[in-house]
Amino acid sequence: MNWLSLRITDLQKPPFAGAKVTSQGAWLMVLRYCVEQENGGRIVNARSWSERVWRIACHVTPHAVNGAAPLLTWEGDDLVVWNYPTAKQEEVARIRAMGQSNSARKAAAARENGKLGGRPRKEPL
Repeated sequence: MNWLSLRITDLQKPPFAGAKVTSQGAWLMVLRYCVEQENGGRIVNARSWSERVWRIACHVTPHAVNGAAPLLTWEGDDLVVWNYPTAKQEEVARIRAMGQSNSARKAAAARENGKLGGRPRKEPL
């Protein structure tokens, strides 16, 4: 996804409202990365990431990530992002799939019309 939709009311409730500003910032940067990757708010094997990878991918340090609980939590070696917009990701994927199927049908129709000499003229020559 190329955009991020945040519900303002969610940012006024715990755990976000009670978190430190540094934790909120770390959450936002990791959320941005996850939205871009469309990974459902879970970074698989993130615990194995080096500090360099964290800084390049998410623009945060591992220390900031570890201090951002409960906004960022560990499930085994995977990092899970609180309040990830899963429904919006599914909606975007569904719309993208519809667009691809429409494009495929249009391309097939254009090939068929090309075989028949192109689109018929509206007015005779």
